[in-house]
Amino acid sequence: MRTCVCGVATATGDTVETSIGAVTLPSNAKRIVAVGVSLNASGLTTLEGASGIFRISINNIDVTPGQFPISGPGLNGTDSGWIFPLRMWNVDWGPAGNSVVSCWVTMDMANTINPTARLVVEYEK
Repeated sequence: MRTCVCGVATATGDTVETSIGAVTLPSNAKRIVAVGVSLNASGLTTLEGASGIFRISINNIDVTPGQFPISGPGLNGTDSGWIFPLRMWNVDWGPAGNSVVSCWVTMDMANTINPTARLVVEYEK
């Protein structure tokens, strides 16, 4: 059976690596099968694209290099909503019981749209 755990939406959008939090998997998690990130903007005033790096580390599993590219289209000046929707990468990492999955986002350019990012981890139990 597969299930997901989501982190709290955290402000990001800078060219400096920004922690978007961590989630702890339950003890019955056998292996991590996918990781993902989404970026959301509450309001936009200009057309801006979004790209950067999603980096992940796990306290008890070596996931080197653990970096994934993220990119999405700019949104027009009257829209608000997703910069890009949830993007998941399939992985096969384990064992995963009680793992602490931490995540960071670094944008390629600073964004004035004040995006938030959310970590998602899918695992088998």
